[in-house]
Amino acid sequence: MTFLPTLPGFLPGRIRYTPPVVSLIVANLVTTGLAIVQGWDPLVVLFIFWAQSLIIGFFSAVSLLFADTELIAAEMGKAGAEAGRNPQMGKGRIWLFKIAVAVFFCIHFGLFHLFYFILFFWNDTFSPATVMGTAVILALALFFFTHFFSLLWSWRATPKGGQFMADSILLPYNRIVPMHLTMILGFAISSLLGVLGFLTLLPVLVVFMLLKTYMDARMHTVLHERQEHPEDRQLLFVWF
Repeated sequence: MTFLPTLPGFLPGRIRYTPPVVSLIVANLVTTGLAIVQGWDPLVVLFIFWAQSLIIGFFSAVSLLFADTELIAAEMGKAGAEAGRNPQMGKGRIWLFKIAVAVFFCIHFGLFHLFYFILFFWNDTFSPATVMGTAVILALALFFFTHFFSLLWSWRATPKGGQFMADSILLPYNRIVPMHLTMILGFAISSLLGVLGFLTLLPVLVVFMLLKTYMDARMHTVLHERQEHPEDRQLLFVWF
C-alpha cells in the first residue's frame, strides 16, 4: 500500500498500514498538532524526536536481552562444531553474551545521542527541564506506548536468533539517521528564516514534521518487513 494514492511520484517507497504503523502516524500527528497549538520552538520539537530515538534504542536493547536463548545456543553450538570446538553452549553463557551485546549497544547508541544532545541542547537558551510540560510529556508518552506496542505486535514475527540480534543493533541507526536528517534540515531552515526576520516559523516546522512522519512510518514498515524476511539483505539499509 502506498502512502497516498495521489502522491506516488513524490514520496518514494511505500507504507504498510499495520496497527503499529498507524499508531506511530497518530503519535506524530498529535505531536504536530501540539506544536501548532502550543507554538513550540523548533528546539522543543527536535528534543522530542531526540527523546523518541532514545525510546527506540531502549526497546532495541530490550529485544537483545529477550532474544531466543535456546536458538542462539543452537546456532553458536553449530558454528562451534564446524570450527572443531565444543558445540555445547550453556544458557548462562548465552545470557552473558546477550547482556554484553546489549551493554555495547547501549554505550554506542548512548554516545551517539550524547553528542547529539551536546550539539543542539547544551546551551544557555534551552533546558529540557523547562520544556517538560504536560504537552511534551504527552507526546513522549505516545511515542513510548507506540514503540512498546510495536515490540509486542512483531515479537512472534521471526525467530529471535543471531541474525535478529545483529538487526536489532543495526536497524535503529538505519531508522533514526534519515528521520533526524529531515528534522535537522527543518531546524536549520527555520533558524535561517528567523535570522532573516520572518515572524513565524511554524508553517515550515509543520511541513518538516509531516515529512518526518512519513519517514518514520516508512522506516517502521522497513523494520517489520526485515523482521518478516530476514534473508532479504536489501532491506537492511533502505532509507526510502
